[in-house]
Amino acid sequence: MTFFTGAVFTTLARNLRQKIRPMFMIDDKTPKGTKPIYDFFSWVFTFLSLQYVVSSFVLLDWHDSIELYTSLYFIVVVVAAVMWIGLSFVRAPRKKTTEAEKPKTT
Repeated sequence: MTFFTGAVFTTLARNLRQKIRPMFMIDDKTPKGTKPIYDFFSWVFTFLSLQYVVSSFVLLDWHDSIELYTSLYFIVVVVAAVMWIGLSFVRAPRKKTTEAEKPKTT
């Protein structure tokens, strides 16, 4: 359960970074003033999801893991699913090309 759920959360994190993080950046290296807010919420979500995912590895029992997740109402999985569905409506921003990167026409 840990490794399957971890793979799902890793994919979700990559999608978030690709689609949401650029909204908090001026360019690839320069953060906007709101970037600390993004950093805080991404840290909180990462911390909570790691605790949630790793708990099944610590328990080492299918029944106990399901019982734990049920007692937490599968909240992290529900939030991740909502985020995943929400991300399907967000376009990844295009990378800006500089003059040096543009193909030369002859």
